[in-house]
Amino acid sequence: MSSHSVQELANQAEVSPEYVLRLIELGALEPKDGDVAYGSAESGRVRLLHAWEEAGLSAVDIMELVRVGELSISWLDGPAITRAMRLEMTFEQLCSEEEVPVGIVQALYEAIGFAPPEPTDRIRAGDRELIDLLRMFFAAGAGEGPTLRLLRVYADSLRRIAMAEAELYESQIEEPQRRSGRSERELIEFGIDTGSTSGSSIRSITRRSRSSVRASSRRCPSPPRSVSSISPDIRG
Repeated sequence: MSSHSVQELANQAEVSPEYVLRLIELGALEPKDGDVAYGSAESGRVRLLHAWEEAGLSAVDIMELVRVGELSISWLDGPAITRAMRLEMTFEQLCSEEEVPVGIVQALYEAIGFAPPEPTDRIRAGDRELIDLLRMFFAAGAGEGPTLRLLRVYADSLRRIAMAEAELYESQIEEPQRRSGRSERELIEFGIDTGSTSGSSIRSITRRSRSSVRASSRRCPSPPRSVSSISPDIRG
């Protein structure tokens, strides 16, 4: 088995090499010999198993479900499960290309609740789009402070939505369905379908809310700066 492929997979999935070796022992991953490297499917599988373990569902329990036929190991590699791998470009290279200081990008990630990336960290799919969003606001004349505050509001709102969704799903949907006899595989598949539908609904609500706010702003223009010059003195 190639230690380089194990190390590379651990780097891509952001786990320790020991965790990868443990998954190989459990049968969640096939050992690779020679120069054969792991791909994006295996990286997504490791990320998912690690996330489930952090949520309290161990890899041992998941592989037991696979062993008894309740879950297919290939199902873990589905497009709804696989997460973006890190790319070859670093944040330093991306920031240089986009002409955005690394320090501002680090402040952005901190504002939205993520650990600030190091300049030498490799980017993921989606990081470029996030920096493009930052550049768009700056190009339109917005300052760094107000822009970061807005993105912090975005992130906080999405975090609250995710927490509320999880609380409702666990108490009102998952537990009743588990008591009714649904298998773990059925519950997981149902959860993914529900998440996909709710994501589309949230985007629709966001679009309608923006339209409503813009329409309201057009109907109610801001008052003149010198309100006191045209308003009666009500201070007594």
